[in-house]
Order: sequence, then structure tokens, then C-alpha cells
Amino acid sequence: MISGATDRIYRRPPQLKLAMDLTPEQAGAMQAWAEAVPTLHFLDICVAAIPRLSPKAIAQSPRKATWRRRLRRLDRPHNSVSYLFALIERASEIQSKLDGADLEREILKDVAALRSFFKHARVLEPDDFLIGYLRELRGVPHEVSRPSYLAFLEEMNGRHQLWNSVKPSERFHKAQEIVEMAESLSIAKNHPVVTITLACLYGNGAAKHMMKFKQNPDQFNVQNALSDIMVISRFARHKLEIEEDARKGLGRYAQTRFMTDDDGLIEVLSCFEAISVRFEDPGDAQNIWTEMTVHLHRLLSDLTVANDDVEDDLSPDDQAKVAEYNRICELVGLA
Repeated sequence: MISGATDRIYRRPPQLKLAMDLTPEQAGAMQAWAEAVPTLHFLDICVAAIPRLSPKAIAQSPRKATWRRRLRRLDRPHNSVSYLFALIERASEIQSKLDGADLEREILKDVAALRSFFKHARVLEPDDFLIGYLRELRGVPHEVSRPSYLAFLEEMNGRHQLWNSVKPSERFHKAQEIVEMAESLSIAKNHPVVTITLACLYGNGAAKHMMKFKQNPDQFNVQNALSDIMVISRFARHKLEIEEDARKGLGRYAQTRFMTDDDGLIEVLSCFEAISVRFEDPGDAQNIWTEMTVHLHRLLSDLTVANDDVEDDLSPDDQAKVAEYNRICELVGLA
């Protein structure tokens, strides 16, 4: 440990998952119970902007109208919303046409609209904190390895042309090239930026929708793709810390939620399960280690997973998919 550092570790509690058939009445009771739990909702840019939309804009978009109803439903005294993730997205938009002062005004308008919209729930962060944090982040990588992640994604869209389908017979070789590229940039081979790229290679529609690789490189929004990927680890560490503090009686929010209008991101996010996070504060920076379970079988949609006792009953094609899945697990260190 670094001398003088402050170590903080947060862990997920034991989990119990049940599957059962519920009557409509029982389902309603469960929903009511869940909504009674104090919850902190992290909003992305699109969701945070909903309260600013005009009635005409809401009427013209059933999807936005649905989101407005969802936000109204969580408007309860025990809930809060956080603009933090939307702020980080804003700060990461290097190509933004807004200068510093204009960007600050837009953020304050977003937050003012949220405060006006919610009659009972509150916006967690005060204006001074948000503007101060924006000025700290503006033009500065939020993660030290951000330039490497951006270079990796540019290569995936450019030289590796992942906007195009790869023949099944060539995919494992392409996967090896992807992992080699990541390691050459000092990116962990099981980092979400790598595993989600492999998900695109193996036909995961949600991952493709999230990454939005483009044949024309000028149309590929690499900043947006990376911003979505980094939500995974960012939300994981906030979730673990906030919920453990609540269990210890040190905080009020027993659960956290991430709210985004991006269905692809929500589906991909569910493939990563936070286990623990450790913060180390040596004084001039903060080091963060996050442990996660990666549900790789859900990310690699075109491959097949099977237990050893049933593998012999599979068709030759499915057996080949099982073998390739196992090789990918070994390749990224998740065997």
C-alpha cells in the first residue's frame, strides 16, 4: 500500500435470486414494495433533458412521453436524482460546440428544469458542486487510460472494420487481433471496452447498437461510444458504495438505478455484475479497482454454452460454437 493512502473497500452483499409466477395482484404488491425503497436515480443526458421538453415535443414522441411518466412516478420524498453522469457526459464531449460559459448555462438549465419538475424527489447535487466539477473535468480525461481506450475504438472501427460482419470461420482470428491490440495499448483484455467489442464481433445486437461503428470513420462518434462503456464501471462503484453505506446506517439510499434512453446500453449493462470496489487515495490522485462478474455467454450471442454432460448430444455446429466460446473465455482470461 502507498504510504499515507486511505483505503476503502465496498462489497456486494450475498444475493438470492428467485423465479416465480405472480398474479397481477402479487406483481402489483411487489412493485409497490420496490417503489417504497429509498432510491438514488442516476440520469444520463437524454433522460435529464426530458423535463425541458415542451408539451408539443412530448406529444409528438410516445417514447419521451413514456419517460416523462416514469420520471413522474419516481417523484417521491424518499427518492433523489443525480445529474452527475449527465455532467460527465457533457464534460467528455470534446466536439461540443458550446464554450465553457454556454455549457455551464445549459447544465444549470437542465438542473433547474429537474428541480421544477420534481415536487417531492430532490436533485442530489447543488449547482456550485456541478459547475465546480465541470470546470475540473472539462478537457481533462476522467480516466487516465482514456486516450488508450479512444485509440482502441478508433482502430476497431477503422482498420478492423467492425461495422462490417466477419465470416464465422474468421471470427476467432479477429478476436485474437482485438485482444492483441488491447494489450499493446496496456488495456486489460477483460476490460468492458474489449469484451463489448467482442460482443459486436459475435453478433450481439445490443452491443452493436451501443457502439454504432460506421463505415465512414467521420460518422463514428468514438467519444459517445466510450462514454457509454465507462458507465458500466462508473455506475458499479457508485452503486456498491452508496448501497453499503445505507446498510451500515451511513446513507439513506438502499438502492441505486441508472436511467438511460439507450436500450442497447441497458442490455449490455446487465451483462456486468459488480462484486467489489476498492478506492485508494494516495493524496494527489485516486486509484480505483473494480471486480465484476462478466456474463460473457450473454455478450457472445452467436456462440453456444453447454455443460459437459450434454455437450455430446449437440450437433457438430453447436459443438464448434461451444469450443469457440471456451477459447474466447481463455483468450480474455475469464475461463
